Amino acid sequence: MTEAATLERLAALEIETPSWGYGNSGTRFHVFPWPGAARTVWERIDDAALVHRLTGCCPSVALHIPWDQVDDWPALSDYTSGQGVRIGAINPNLFGDDAYRLGSLCHPEKRVRKQALDHCRECVEIAQQVGSTIISLWLADGTNYPGQTTCATGMYGSRQDWMSSTACFPPTCACSSSTSSSNRASTAPTFPTGGRP
Repeated sequence: MTEAATLERLAALEIETPSWGYGNSGTRFHVFPWPGAARTVWERIDDAALVHRLTGCCPSVALHIPWDQVDDWPALSDYTSGQGVRIGAINPNLFGDDAYRLGSLCHPEKRVRKQALDHCRECVEIAQQVGSTIISLWLADGTNYPGQTTCATGMYGSRQDWMSSTACFPPTCACSSSTSSSNRASTAPTFPTGGRP
């Protein structure tokens, strides 16, 4: 590849930044507050816009629900556009609720899986209101200790629910998912494979 071709590819590079990265954050053990850290989604959008102005390669910011929850999604979308950036992926939080102790979409109890699926559906509706075409799932499903639940129970129930829930994703909306076994030391994540998306 020539230098010119490499520079052309670099000029086209777009990096989406996560909204939570502009607020107080930390490790899984503690949140470290910083003076001047963004406190609201509006301030996080301002910071994302500044990063894009300085770098020229970060034109979109991923939102995380419920952390970035607002009452007026079209207003937030308009504000974001006015700042020179766009809303990217919508990320349902499927790990912060106490109900998700044994997982969310792969939880052994149907009521918890339903709660997670309802939250995903809510995020699809939000994505449609802000013009986003990506739902990004980060699944920390699994257990902390052997014997807390069985993989078969979670996988069977979640596979059934997952297959029935894909109808909520419009054809124009992509869904990406990732798992993290580092959050669950003893067992592998229990996310089912197959089916749409």
